[in-house]
Amino acid sequence: MRRARKIAVLVGALVAVLIAAIAFAAASDGNDPPDAAPSTIDGAPAPTTSVVPSSTETSTTTSSTTRSTTTTSSTTRSTTTTRPFVPRATGTVIPYETGIYVKTTTLTAFPFGEESDVVLTGLTAALGDPNHDTGWHKDDMCEGSATRRVVWDDLELVFTKGANGLLPDTLTFQQWHISGSSAMAIAMVTPEGIGVGSTVADLKRAYPDAKVTRARSSADDGIYLTKPEGGPFIQGFTKDTSDKSLITSMWAGLACQRIVG
Repeated sequence: MRRARKIAVLVGALVAVLIAAIAFAAASDGNDPPDAAPSTIDGAPAPTTSVVPSSTETSTTTSSTTRSTTTTSSTTRSTTTTRPFVPRATGTVIPYETGIYVKTTTLTAFPFGEESDVVLTGLTAALGDPNHDTGWHKDDMCEGSATRRVVWDDLELVFTKGANGLLPDTLTFQQWHISGSSAMAIAMVTPEGIGVGSTVADLKRAYPDAKVTRARSSADDGIYLTKPEGGPFIQGFTKDTSDKSLITSMWAGLACQRIVG
């Protein structure tokens, strides 16, 4: 009887232990500690993937910056500059469209139509005696009943008798002409800074309306007009019609013909 009770007690203890073990196992299953984070999340990229786009974006930005810098450098290299027009300084004689100025202690204007004696006296006082004087004679290249050409080195002044609708006995200044390469010729510059030896490009910048065309079909010479559309103008010859070509002569006044053929 006593033995049977011991057996029952042992059996009951074993059953209790078994039940406790089963309960503990059931309680532990699916209940990890709250700080145990899973290694992955379904549908999400690996942790390192989020770093890759950042690296790629940085590389793209750097490449774009490099391209921008290269473009700027290329633009700088391709920029060209045009030589600025610097008007030449005027000298004692300043030719212009309708006469000449003489600069001494004062500035005196001698326009076309001025009496010949007045002009000759002013020029002789400024430049000295002329190198050549034709006197009055008939000249088929000029208007009027008589013409007189007076020359100082490379400057020629033309006087006519009764030209341009003036009274028959009127002796007046009607044209100036400059050519050659002497110091005097180089010093005779218009108020706009153009003279013999200036380039065609300079001529066009000083006189925006100027036109240069071929003087003759069989020659390379060019001929220019500072105002081809009308009004007082200066004209002359150039070596050719390119912008780098040089002016070789210039004149104003229509009393005498300078272009032949």
